[in-house]
Amino acid sequence: MKKYLIIIIMLIIPFTFIQCFSDKTNEEQNESEPYVEGEDEKIKPLLDDIYANPSSNSILLNRPYTSNIPNPEATIVAYLNFVNMIQVSDNGTITNYSKGPIDVTSKSYTFSSLNPYKSYEIVVKAYNEAGL
Repeated sequence: MKKYLIIIIMLIIPFTFIQCFSDKTNEEQNESEPYVEGEDEKIKPLLDDIYANPSSNSILLNRPYTSNIPNPEATIVAYLNFVNMIQVSDNGTITNYSKGPIDVTSKSYTFSSLNPYKSYEIVVKAYNEAGL
């Protein structure tokens, strides 16, 4: 299942968050994977709410967090382009971005030199060996 978050932002004008999550819980997603006694259970990352702060020509994407403890540790990346330009496939492949992938696993990131009064879309994806 897809695990990514899409943020649509209009600079200087209030922005909207659109969250795309699976309707399954992490436990339901991992039921299909066999568990062997003594081995670490692989847990897919679940993104928590994402916060961004737009200004006249930049967007500060606050460091994203997962709402669970994924195993192994998750990698979190962000992509940016104008609204409706970024494409996300069913397998989580992201195309048609102007900036990215930006590693935001452990830090915030500022998308700078943006055009004022344009709508931007940020896609944030968390993944590990267990999946998206």
